[in-house]
Amino acid sequence: MLGRVAATLAHEVRNPLGSISGSVELVRESSALSPEDDRLLALVLGEVERLGVLVETMLDVSKPRSAKPRAFDLDQLAADVVTMAKASPLARGVSIELPVRSPADGVADPAMTQQILWNLVRNAVQSVGQDGHVEVRVGHTDGALFLEVRDDGPGVPLAERERIFDPFHSGRTRGVGLGLTLVKQLVDAQGGHIEVGDADPKGSVFRVELPQPAPRPAQA
Repeated sequence: MLGRVAATLAHEVRNPLGSISGSVELVRESSALSPEDDRLLALVLGEVERLGVLVETMLDVSKPRSAKPRAFDLDQLAADVVTMAKASPLARGVSIELPVRSPADGVADPAMTQQILWNLVRNAVQSVGQDGHVEVRVGHTDGALFLEVRDDGPGVPLAERERIFDPFHSGRTRGVGLGLTLVKQLVDAQGGHIEVGDADPKGSVFRVELPQPAPRPAQA
C-alpha cells in the first residue's frame, strides 16, 4: 500500500516539476537578467532537480524489477555516469573523477548497474558538499565485477552502517532515505553484495560486487 501511495504521489508531482524546470530555463535565456537573478534561478533548477530525483527514486523503490543481464563494459558505463554527474547542478563545486581507465567487460544488468552507480555518486556528492572530492573505481575481482565510490566527506559512523540501507533512514537533514535503499534493491536483484567502509585518509567508500557467470568449458 505504501508503494502504491508513493507511486501515485510521484506521478502527480513529476509533471509540474517538468513545467517549472522548462519555464525557468526559458527565463534564464533572457539577456535582461542580472547576475544575481541568474544565480537565484540556478538555485531553483538545482532544487527542481533534487525533487525530480526524489520522485524517480520513489517510483523505482515502489516497483522492484528483475535483472536482465548481458555483456557490457563497466568502465565505459562508469565514465558516462561521471560525465552526467559533473553536469548536474547538484555537483557544482565538487570534483568527480574516474582516475583509472581500463576495459572492464562483464555480464550484469547495465541499466540497474548504471542506476546503482548514479545513486552512489549522487549520495557521495551530497555528503561532501562544496569543494569536496568523489572518486569512482571499477574493475574485476575474484569472479565478480566491482565498483567503488569514494568520497572525502564526514564518513558513515559505525553505528549507522547496519541501518544505512533501510527505507527512510537518512543521516542528512535534507535526505529522505530512499537512494541507498534503491541501491540495495538493485544489488540484491543481481545477486550481488554491497558494503560501506572508511576511505583513506577520511570519508567513506561504498563497494559493490556483482558475481559473474562461470566460464564455459572449452569444446573438445
